[in-house]
Amino acid sequence: MGRHAPSAPGAEGAAAPDRWRTWVERGILAALAASTIVGVLRWAGAGWRTSILVGGAVALVVLVAALVAATVPPPHEHLHVLERSQQTGQSAAVPRVDPPDPPRHGPSSPDPRTWPGGP
Repeated sequence: MGRHAPSAPGAEGAAAPDRWRTWVERGILAALAASTIVGVLRWAGAGWRTSILVGGAVALVVLVAALVAATVPPPHEHLHVLERSQQTGQSAAVPRVDPPDPPRHGPSSPDPRTWPGGP
């Protein structure tokens, strides 16, 4: 989808599929999800109308999710440099942040059963 598309028109990599094929694949995925939900709801004892309405809602959610996922931008063009510098331990443009120290607790309170004279 959007993340895996080449960042520039002449960028190396696999050719992007045409829009028609992409939407057909998304439609098939939505239809498969909807039919699965309809089948599960019918098996669970729900009525046909309820099953079909929920299946339609699921298909719509799948299509909207695919549309939103297509808007994710490709990775930054210099990301490979940052990843390589973190693997080798060299400093890069992004400062390295160490995890915070664990919280320190004071000594635990004494057990009243061990006090002199008893509880």
